[in-house]
Amino acid sequence: MNFIQKSGTKFLRGADFFGNSYVDLLFLIIKKLGEDCLNSSEDYNLCLSIRLILCLIENFRGEIDELLPKILDINAELMKTQRTDSLKSCLI
Repeated sequence: MNFIQKSGTKFLRGADFFGNSYVDLLFLIIKKLGEDCLNSSEDYNLCLSIRLILCLIENFRGEIDELLPKILDINAELMKTQRTDSLKSCLI
């Protein structure tokens, strides 16, 4: 989250050495963490990944409108799961 905050809008436009955008990499990480957590009984890393999404929303108001459908899809999918109340409280 620190990298996202300090990079500012450079994070939204930035890419790694291979040309993958930072935002795409972030969503790949979130997807991987989500899959791993849903296949296990641990919610901790999933809550942290949700914090990354919140960090995007908080730091880039009005600049990530095109990502909102993707964010809402993630939220909707997680709400369908039968997980603990702590995870659902992270989502709401």
